[in-house]
Amino acid sequence: MLYGENNYEAMNNYYTALVENNNKQLDFLKQQAEYWEENWRAAMAAGDTKAAEEFEEHYRDAISNLNSLIEESAENLQNKYTNAINQIFDNLNKAVTNGKGLDYLDMEW
Repeated sequence: MLYGENNYEAMNNYYTALVENNNKQLDFLKQQAEYWEENWRAAMAAGDTKAAEEFEEHYRDAISNLNSLIEESAENLQNKYTNAINQIFDNLNKAVTNGKGLDYLDMEW
């Protein structure tokens, strides 16, 4: 792992930055898709099929990129929340065992 398996705060900061970046990218891709859709509809209304086909291709690409980023964003959120849950259990483990951990206590028994 980049920050170490148990460095939950650093990983939380990393995932938070990823989420913020993904949100900005999602906003941009939504605007891009809307732009191409508007141009596609305008070209269709004007009867310009060649331009409409080009705009439609760009629109479909933008939607595909948007869908891919949505999937990536969902995975990043899942990783962020998994990290938070692991941190909670690690803190609980340390609190219950006076910082020694359940693995240490198991060896002692």
